[in-house]
Amino acid sequence: MSSSRNDIREGHYSISYESPNDEFKHNSNNLETNQDGQIPEDNYMIVYFTFFLQGIALLLGWNVFTTTMVYFHVRFIGTPFVDNFENYFSISFMFPNLLFLGYAIYFQKSVGKYVWSNSRFAFFINNDFYDAFTAYLQNGTFAVVSQFSPIYMQAVMSGQGLAGVIVAVFEIVSAITLENKNTPTEAELSQMALACFLFSMFMSLLSLITYFILTRSSLYLHHFPPHEKPIIHPIDQTLSNHSLQSTFNRIQLLCFAMFVDFTVTLALYPSITASIKSTTSNQKKYLFQQDYLFIPLHFLIFNLCDWVDVGMYGKRIVPLLINNDWFYFLVLIMFGITNGYLASMCMMAGPQVFGVVKDLAGTLLSFFIVLGLVCGSLFSFPLRAISCGCDPFAVN
Repeated sequence: MSSSRNDIREGHYSISYESPNDEFKHNSNNLETNQDGQIPEDNYMIVYFTFFLQGIALLLGWNVFTTTMVYFHVRFIGTPFVDNFENYFSISFMFPNLLFLGYAIYFQKSVGKYVWSNSRFAFFINNDFYDAFTAYLQNGTFAVVSQFSPIYMQAVMSGQGLAGVIVAVFEIVSAITLENKNTPTEAELSQMALACFLFSMFMSLLSLITYFILTRSSLYLHHFPPHEKPIIHPIDQTLSNHSLQSTFNRIQLLCFAMFVDFTVTLALYPSITASIKSTTSNQKKYLFQQDYLFIPLHFLIFNLCDWVDVGMYGKRIVPLLINNDWFYFLVLIMFGITNGYLASMCMMAGPQVFGVVKDLAGTLLSFFIVLGLVCGSLFSFPLRAISCGCDPFAVN
């Protein structure tokens, strides 16, 4: 007999497994057990911690870019992107990520490389290569974790939330320790940004090391037994069984919820929220209300609320509705909480729906996350035009 539990696509083929223990099939109502009738223990929560680190690695690079907006604003002074680089950065990151993620669901193929002479366009092009690696890592991570119990999906989502918190705290601490606190120089901002990127690289290496440790754990080997013999089928044969369509039909409401959630989120954050400054006059500003701290602080508040809940407008053509910094932070808190709650619940529920192919459910949900992020990036342009009463595509 053949079990379709491990339905992973590589190239033009789908790999399923023939196991002598065919009774160990995934079910939303039954826990899987080993031959002794016991579920292998996650000793010292090593498996949970490993998936937690994978979640951090997935979004740490993105959060480094978004949190160091002050640095990039200084770097883009004198270019057409000085007032709207956040919008362009979001779309240049998310759209290729969507394409690569959709491609990664079926194929494994290397991506070519181009060198652009203009360094500022190269900055955006460089994002595409980062997108490729992120898409394949995201595809694999959600496919693997979907085979485990929902608590490990929660670990990945929690890690993604903490990634933003770590970077925001890191930049705030770096900014406070600057000698010239009110007006940090470009060199000082560069040092802060470099420290953030180096930390991101370190965490990525740590997540890679811990994943190799994970593959030797008893719980991982329980879900992916090394003695199972792979059987390779042409991809057309797999698709003829309508596994992809059937899985999507069963979780389409969850996919739609993820799409709407992240469309709204990225339409406003960070392209719009990063342009909001304190309404307090310079003479009465506290340290945290200075522009170079106010923006990282808003990243910290959003990501902190997003993470915690996973674990449980210049000239305007519209009137100023919020003229108090504290009320703005309250709105930001609710924004982060609702985003984190909806995302984590959908991601945890999807692979547990009866009758779905678990790895497909995980990757489909992650695909709709990115689809929502792409649409949100596009919507950020008209929203910016509304908030500032300006042309978001204008060349300065």
